[in-house]
Amino acid sequence: MTETTNLGPVVRRRGGYTFDEMANAFREASKVLRKEYSLFSSLDGASSTIGEEKAKNKFIGIFHDWGVVPGLIWANRAFQDVNVTGTIKKAQVAPHSGTPASESDLLVAPPDELVLFDVLLPPHPETENLPLVKGTSVYEIFIALSYRGIFALCFMVQLYVGKVIGVGAFVMGMIILKVFQLSPTHNIDAKVIKSRKPPMDINRMIYMMYPYYQMFKSMLTSKGRKWLEDATLPKDLSQMPVLYMYGTDKRIMFHDYTSKKILEREHEEGTSKSNAIAVDNAGHWLYSDLQKFQFCFDCVVSFVNG
Repeated sequence: MTETTNLGPVVRRRGGYTFDEMANAFREASKVLRKEYSLFSSLDGASSTIGEEKAKNKFIGIFHDWGVVPGLIWANRAFQDVNVTGTIKKAQVAPHSGTPASESDLLVAPPDELVLFDVLLPPHPETENLPLVKGTSVYEIFIALSYRGIFALCFMVQLYVGKVIGVGAFVMGMIILKVFQLSPTHNIDAKVIKSRKPPMDINRMIYMMYPYYQMFKSMLTSKGRKWLEDATLPKDLSQMPVLYMYGTDKRIMFHDYTSKKILEREHEEGTSKSNAIAVDNAGHWLYSDLQKFQFCFDCVVSFVNG
């Protein structure tokens, strides 16, 4: 399907995209950006060390909401493609695809740093000395499954039944979330959505729920679960520091409590420049002009320059 935007026509796949496909898209985009800004002095048979590349320019991945999932998958896979000597190596096989990489597969390095907004995934499975934290409550699990299930269902109805019925399902779903207080966010975030000019088309809003559909779909297949294995906090935060910022004015948080504690511990002990920062009087759209844009901006600048 084709959507007309202020940037011109945009082609969208009806069924959305898997997290694996989105992660690979980030990988391809990173190669273009690195080449565009000359982060590699030589790509023709040359081998550059990670330290040499970091000394030139920082390459930072910034992700929000469900974009954190493919963003971390890309970052972790890129890190895995770096050999033990610290030399960036040319991929012989496209990561996790089982197909040969083309000649245009340029050298790919992981991002130097990551900035994540309002969503934080579990720790890497090889992380040692995990802190003891409270587990996710039954209430939080119920809220999360409720709204994600409704969002996934709305997208499925639009995809398999039609747009008109999809809109009806969406309206009904929003009523259920509001009446039974199952929405994960509060009015502070609703105001951000309502302030959008021009207002977002309702069918586009429903289409943007495809990550929830893809999430449930991935969990039901062995291939999908394999993709999600890389959806974790980086293993080595000294090599790939993470700044995580989240709004506190929400019904539930969207972070893994263990990962949040790990980042806080990194900051407290000075193990890395990583940190987790709570932003009061802000919600899911904490970096919006209507919430805490300047505070978020200052924190990101401080992190990058630190």
